[in-house]
Amino acid sequence: MLKMTTGHSDDVVSPLFLLQLSGESQNGSHRQMIDDVISQAQTTRAVLGSQRTLLGDVQGKVKQLGDKFPIIRGLLGAIKRKRSRDTLILAGVIAACTLFLIIYWLSK
Repeated sequence: MLKMTTGHSDDVVSPLFLLQLSGESQNGSHRQMIDDVISQAQTTRAVLGSQRTLLGDVQGKVKQLGDKFPIIRGLLGAIKRKRSRDTLILAGVIAACTLFLIIYWLSK
């Protein structure tokens, strides 16, 4: 047992009391860390919301330009087709790698 520093020689601190005391200080620091993470999440949410609004405005302006100028509309269509093709290629590569991984795993 440990002696307390209250000045009385017969005061003894139990290990359970010390654990509770350290737990309370840890809970306080955990609460502060949780509050910090929540604050960061709220800030991130606000920033993402403003970015969504900005990108929505940009998308609307690009659509207006595409409606006014057929060349830009064709260019946007080509970009969309290329993006779709790239997505299909990437999905095929992922599927092939997954299939090879499963075959390798089953052959062991």
